[in-house]
Amino acid sequence: GLVIGVLQGMTIAYLNVPAFIATLGFELMVKGSAIAVSGGQTLGPFVKPIQYLGGGFLPSSFRLFGYDGICLIALVAFAVYSVYGEVRKRAKRRKYGFRVASVPTTVLKLAAILFSVGFVLFSFSIHNGMPFMLVVLIALALVYGYISNNTAFGRYVYAVGANRNAARLSGVNDRKVILAVFINAALLSSFAGLVVAGRLNAATNNAGSGYELEAIAAVSIGGGSRAGIFGAFVGAAIMSIVNNGMNVLGLGADMQKVAKGLILLLAVLFDMYSKKRSKD
Repeated sequence: GLVIGVLQGMTIAYLNVPAFIATLGFELMVKGSAIAVSGGQTLGPFVKPIQYLGGGFLPSSFRLFGYDGICLIALVAFAVYSVYGEVRKRAKRRKYGFRVASVPTTVLKLAAILFSVGFVLFSFSIHNGMPFMLVVLIALALVYGYISNNTAFGRYVYAVGANRNAARLSGVNDRKVILAVFINAALLSSFAGLVVAGRLNAATNNAGSGYELEAIAAVSIGGGSRAGIFGAFVGAAIMSIVNNGMNVLGLGADMQKVAKGLILLLAVLFDMYSKKRSKD
């Protein structure tokens, strides 16, 4: 993953190949290489630590009101953090003269976020408790959220993503930023591959196909770059609810794609509406 990230980052940063084209090209090469290395066969089963990474749960006998205590505490902490963070963000934007979204829009957004995350955590609390992978995901979200919001590198990433030429003229080393971002993305993708393999207890050549579109949808539903890491986390939770709900209802793959496309369009329309209201 590290080697692929370096090669892809250098292709984009130093050879100026468009990121979409480079990503698509490397995706095809990596998929072809995976088939060649594995001989087209499914590999597995894996050792216990890999299985635990993909499907293990935290051992806990702590219960509150008949539910897993760790999940309930995590839900309360998330709710407090969400409300406090939104209030703090609005106050900061007002302080510097930026427009903010209307109160009803903000309340509706917070309600949707808390419902989505609460549904997931309640579902876990009823069954096996807190998944180990969710703890890792929360830790990653906190670390990357801090980096993106409170460090110079995080601001450089936003600047280069918004306008690479303007960032370079402002003194940002855009090539190093792009290289670092793609190396980081490759490492996280490799880790995600281990998680998928552990969850399935097998590694297949077509595992993860279509996940890139799921990631794009999660970011878009979460509010894009304006919402940051936190929004992407919430978008992924919403996508998880949608996928699990449609599987429980027994919807076919065709109708699932239609539903996901509709949800994505509605999320983008809501985002555009909230931007328009904040400008007004």
